[in-house]
Amino acid sequence: MAADKNMTAHILLAEDERSNCDNIAEFLKTEGYRVSACYDGPSALKSFDSDLPDLVLADLMMPGLSGMELMQKIQTRETELPFILMTAFGSIQTAVEAMKIGASDYIVKPLEFDDLLLRIRRALKQKQLQAENRRLREELLGQSSFQNIVGQTAVMRRLFGILQKISRHKSTVLIGGESGTGKEMVARAIHYSGINKDKPFVSINCGAIPKDLIESELFGHAKGSFTGAEQARQGLFAEADGGTILLDEIGDLPLALQVKLLRVLEERCFRPVGTNHEVTIDLRVVAATNQDLKRAVEQKTFREDLYYRLNVVNIHLPPLRERREDIPLLVQHFIEKHGKRMGKKMKGVEKSALKALMGLPLKGNVRELENMIERAIIFSEEPTLSHHDFEWQAHVSTVPDAALAEIYHSAEDLKQATDRFQKDWIEHCLNSAQGNMGQAAKQSGLSLSSLYRKCKELGIVID
Repeated sequence: MAADKNMTAHILLAEDERSNCDNIAEFLKTEGYRVSACYDGPSALKSFDSDLPDLVLADLMMPGLSGMELMQKIQTRETELPFILMTAFGSIQTAVEAMKIGASDYIVKPLEFDDLLLRIRRALKQKQLQAENRRLREELLGQSSFQNIVGQTAVMRRLFGILQKISRHKSTVLIGGESGTGKEMVARAIHYSGINKDKPFVSINCGAIPKDLIESELFGHAKGSFTGAEQARQGLFAEADGGTILLDEIGDLPLALQVKLLRVLEERCFRPVGTNHEVTIDLRVVAATNQDLKRAVEQKTFREDLYYRLNVVNIHLPPLRERREDIPLLVQHFIEKHGKRMGKKMKGVEKSALKALMGLPLKGNVRELENMIERAIIFSEEPTLSHHDFEWQAHVSTVPDAALAEIYHSAEDLKQATDRFQKDWIEHCLNSAQGNMGQAAKQSGLSLSSLYRKCKELGIVID
């Protein structure tokens, strides 16, 4: 077979039979490849660390470090490197098992060089396609995102254009949209892509603070100005000076505070509680709400003059059901985000699972979708999320919120929280199935062997 002069790929060869290793290396070199030949696994690993190859060709059975062990060590350094194993006929089952955990292919000895060349070219072509897909995906995400806001529908592209324009100015912005659509993320995007990105970003939920404390939270207070004011406090507006303050759930702001906020927006100054001095500020105010403020104005629960003062630039975030075409992009974004955070090598999601996700009501919008992806990654035993990784999530709501809060708040780190959550969930499935392991495995979305292993890992006693 004629050599392909365009081939410049680097192959790392590991074969403990020296004559066989030399023959393979010589053949590959005549085919235009650069070859690093090693006679054992440890030497191959050392060669890999000093000169990154494009493909590894290794004998399955080698003393010191087998081909399987070599592959597993290399995978911790380079996850997408093609790996072809050479094996004797009696070890085919082992080679098949190796493919399940990451090998690209295997070839049975004695080798036929034409067959070997075909497999090498196929593996390198697959690597090239994966690299191209990754590049295109990254390019698409780059074109379809703005400060971690992801979308490629027309409505989202228009939103990105608006955000780019308003980020250059300190104009007041009013963001509307259902819960979970990403209002705070948009506010952060405006700030961190804007002219004041090096200054503070401060957020406050106007509906989460008692009415008798919110004025102090916003504007600060003097020592002794009210019962419990043992120390002077500057307040969040002063803290955000020069930067951006987000007033989330602005529709819940009491009417008395709405008057004071209006003055701050008009005059850019305020008086802390219990003082006579004015504090001048220079910042961007972003308000967000899931309420219909126009209706609130009509119902006299929100001041009309404040509404118009806030509504200099109005941004409405569409619910996810109105931009379902963005779901595949969001799913991939969250898989990469949470997979990396958890240290799990995730590749993507099966088409059937993606189709199911796109058909869900997702009343919690982007936040609900992200939570589903994060939970699926926690429990998935495979690098690709499947339909089974999402089926069980319909049962998650049966775990009380108080129990979840105890799990998360008492855990020392992510692993401990994950272990406690998994144990709680598996015990719930076992109780629901009345100890029937097969039924519990089906409900939990795990294989029977994985369920037994998880029970052992988590210390769950099986009756």
